[in-house]
Amino acid sequence: MNRFTSFPVMPESPTCQEGCGVKNSSSHCRLAISFSNNQIKKFEPNPFRDLRCLQTLDLSYNDIKGDVLRPLLFDEEFVSLTEHTLFSTQGLRVLDQLDLTENELTYFSEHIFGDLIKLRDLRLRGNYIKGFHDNAFYKDSPLLNLDLTNNRLQDIPYPAINKLMKLRTLDLSENPIQKAVVVVVLVVAAVVVVAAAAAAVVVVVVVVLVVVVVVIVVVVVAVA
Repeated sequence: MNRFTSFPVMPESPTCQEGCGVKNSSSHCRLAISFSNNQIKKFEPNPFRDLRCLQTLDLSYNDIKGDVLRPLLFDEEFVSLTEHTLFSTQGLRVLDQLDLTENELTYFSEHIFGDLIKLRDLRLRGNYIKGFHDNAFYKDSPLLNLDLTNNRLQDIPYPAINKLMKLRTLDLSENPIQKAVVVVVLVVAAVVVVAAAAAAVVVVVVVVLVVVVVVIVVVVVAVA
C-alpha cells in the first residue's frame, strides 16, 4: 500500500460556496480530511490555505516532528518570519477538531495554534511531548478537550493550561507526572510530620514552663 510522506497543498472543491458550515454541507465543501496512518514527515507551505470550511483534520499516526510543524499552515509570503505562530490566517478558520495522535512531537512553542479560533478538540496522545510554552494557547481559546495521554510530561504545564478557561476535559494519564507527584506528596508528608513533631515539642516546653511557674508561685506564697 502506498503511503504519503509529504502533505500536498489541498485545494477546496470548486463547488464550495462562500458561506460554509454544517448546514450547507450539500455545497460540497471539504468538511473533513484524514491523512491518518501514513508516513508524513513534511508539509508544503500553507497546504490548507483554501480550506475555509474544514472542520476536522486527522493527521494521526504519522512521523510529524516539531521542526516540520511550522510550515504546516505557515505561508512565508503573508506571515513575517519573526512570528512563531503555526497556523496563519490563511485557512482553517472554522477547524473544530485537530488530531495529531501518535506522531513525534516534543514541544509546543508560543502561539503555535495561531488563528484556530474555533478549535475545541485537540488530540496529542502518544507523542513525545515534554512541555508547552506558557503562551502556547491564546487566553480566549475555545478549547474544550485536550488529550495528552502517553507523553513525556514530568510536570503539569499549568501556565499554558490555565489560559484554557473553557476546558472541560484534560487527560494526562500515562505520563511520568505521577512520580513527581509522589515525591511532592512524600515531601509534604515529611514536612507535616516534622511540623507535628516540632509542635509537640513546643507543647511539651510550654507545659514544663507552666509547671515551673506554678511551682515558683506556690513557693513564693508559702514563704510569704
